[in-house]
Amino acid sequence: MTEWTAEDENILRAEWPNFSASQLSELLGRRYTRNAVIGKASRMKLDRKAIAAAPKPRRVPSPRQYKPRLPVYNHRQYRPRLPDYNPVEHTPTPTHILDLNRWHCRAVIGKPIDLTFCGGHAPDGSSWCAAHKAIYVRPVHERTHANWRPYRSSV
Repeated sequence: MTEWTAEDENILRAEWPNFSASQLSELLGRRYTRNAVIGKASRMKLDRKAIAAAPKPRRVPSPRQYKPRLPVYNHRQYRPRLPDYNPVEHTPTPTHILDLNRWHCRAVIGKPIDLTFCGGHAPDGSSWCAAHKAIYVRPVHERTHANWRPYRSSV
């Protein structure tokens, strides 16, 4: 442990407002650690008022940069419009869900809670008869149109 000399105390007293504790430690030839410099300054009741009294330049905030916001999703705006079609003459044969077979049309007739379906003949690999397929299925070029978006909740 190194004793503080009068010369070191005078340097500390003179330079305390201008330098940080680490810089003073180096200025004093690294004979004292940063904490030793802080402790000695505290015991000598030195103040950094000279630094605090100097006016600090005011920071002027830069103009706020706004990121372009994505428009709020409006599902009505992007709702796919049903194509204009000439309906095929079709008389559904209401079929209950328990009576459906793989060749029956699965278009819901009435309220979904009734579990009643069209029941018309659906070709192999399709879920709907020709009349309902014209309503429900859109061609590929319509599905990939730039204005069409899949449904999602607005965020």
